[in-house]
Amino acid sequence: MLTLPNDFPATVDGLVDEAMKIEGWTTPRELRFLALLAACPTTTGAVLEIGSYRGRSTTLLARANQLVSSNAIVAVDHLLQAGAYEAFQETMRTADVAHLVEFYQMMSWELASGWDRPLRLLWIDGNHSYDSTHRDLTSFAPCLADGAIVAIDDVLNRFEGSLRVFLEDILLSPHFGAAGVCGSIGWAQFHADSRDARPYHREKLKLYRKLSPLVPLVAFDCYPSGWDKLRYRLLRSRVPRRMPACSDWMLHVCGPFSKGSRSVYGCPRDRQGQC
Repeated sequence: MLTLPNDFPATVDGLVDEAMKIEGWTTPRELRFLALLAACPTTTGAVLEIGSYRGRSTTLLARANQLVSSNAIVAVDHLLQAGAYEAFQETMRTADVAHLVEFYQMMSWELASGWDRPLRLLWIDGNHSYDSTHRDLTSFAPCLADGAIVAIDDVLNRFEGSLRVFLEDILLSPHFGAAGVCGSIGWAQFHADSRDARPYHREKLKLYRKLSPLVPLVAFDCYPSGWDKLRYRLLRSRVPRRMPACSDWMLHVCGPFSKGSRSVYGCPRDRQGQC
């Protein structure tokens, strides 16, 4: 049964306001969605962020996770630019979340080589090239707990890597069920047993058909211009990407059930009030 902390809507408003004071590109809508993912565990395990930059989403995830867990979140970023590490640490101190974040300054796959904890939330916002994004996902895929959520940033921000990995490794994978897009974040729920994801196949293919025409317009990390830019905007506008109501999202991911009893959000009608 999925639940949210008391007064979550009011609490998340404050978390987003504080996060928006930090340099970064994650939008308020996307921050709200990340807060929902962190504060509404779909399984047990750690929260891992790949790519932290100045710490906007790091701070929000840490605070949202604190609403339901005493464990720190984990963040990894190589932060190679001059002053980047110091700027990130300053954010952690200023936001008073340093004790809530277990940070590693290295490449994600270096951390993965010694990782032995199950993950309930994997947030990928690192280098958006195909090779790096694919490696971020595959490095930690073996650690995903049954029911875990994977979220990839910039699926709809003209980055070939983020888009292709979401299409090829998430939507076309038999092990991912409930899926969607919020803002520019593509997300899906992992199932160890692929049979649990089967009820979501049609939903995923529908989303795949809406997203896949964008690939030729951003292939080889090209930035669309002229008519291609207009076409990209038109195709992107057809992708559903609103912030879901919390109750709808919880119904969507509350679990796979038999086809005959399923509702539009994936829960039997006689159990919808329990999610």
